[in-house]
Amino acid sequence: MKYRAQCFFLLAAALFSSAAATAAGRVPSNEETRNKTVQCEVTSVHDGDSMRARCPGMKDTVRIRIHQIDAPEIGQAYGKTSRDTLRRLCERGRTAAFSIVGKDDYGRLLAGVECGQKDVATTMLESGAAWVYRQYQHDKMLVQLEQRAREAKRGLWQDPNAQAPWEYRRDRR
Repeated sequence: MKYRAQCFFLLAAALFSSAAATAAGRVPSNEETRNKTVQCEVTSVHDGDSMRARCPGMKDTVRIRIHQIDAPEIGQAYGKTSRDTLRRLCERGRTAAFSIVGKDDYGRLLAGVECGQKDVATTMLESGAAWVYRQYQHDKMLVQLEQRAREAKRGLWQDPNAQAPWEYRRDRR
């Protein structure tokens, strides 16, 4: 019970400080949410880099964006396959560890995610189900993992003209 209470307070601090910032009419800073790790239940996976989770003591689910990767959009080539890869990795109802590093522009918690003792970003890159999001990438090893998947033509890299999700989004504006 003590551990659940700690998880709740860590997440609540991140969420409530963000809510207080929003109520005060400002965007919450990443410092208000950074370096919090919580164990939560995966409730849904939306695409290859985002999900919802229910955390102990929280009534509502929270939106999570996996830090440092970007997966194809659902309407994009390989988008549904990428989503399904993440769904197999982080099954609904399964406990996942979220290492919160901040918030994105859409109010989602940015987090490193671990499901079933596997680092999600690493696994998605190794399987060719996502790109390194270079604009937000801090771990140089991730670029090497993406390059290995590309060279082995795994996943989305089977298509020699695979389009990065950020380019796909830009082209549809």
